[in-house]
Amino acid sequence: MTDNQEANQDLPQAGKAAGSEDPVDDRVYSGVVAWFGGKQNSMGKNKSYGFIEWSDGGAQQPDMFVHFSNIITNANEFKTLKKGQKVSFQVGANFHGEPKAVNVNVLPD
Repeated sequence: MTDNQEANQDLPQAGKAAGSEDPVDDRVYSGVVAWFGGKQNSMGKNKSYGFIEWSDGGAQQPDMFVHFSNIITNANEFKTLKKGQKVSFQVGANFHGEPKAVNVNVLPD
């Protein structure tokens, strides 16, 4: 078991297939964007991702991975986050069954 897997074992466990865009439960968390970056590949596809600092019940949790495709925006807005932005999110699972942020919304300052 890797350090990341050990740290994440107390997180909600996915009841859906790994890689699903659905949250694993109804809880909504809040956090602050620690880092977000990336680029477009040669085919023009966005490869942006980052990490959210967050806590659960006052206990600091490992930074949560977020992919640009899980950011909720208006149809004409570019999906991106900025370091220090406050966000809300739910926990989903990537294709390896590891936790990731889904339904990510930027919160007002």
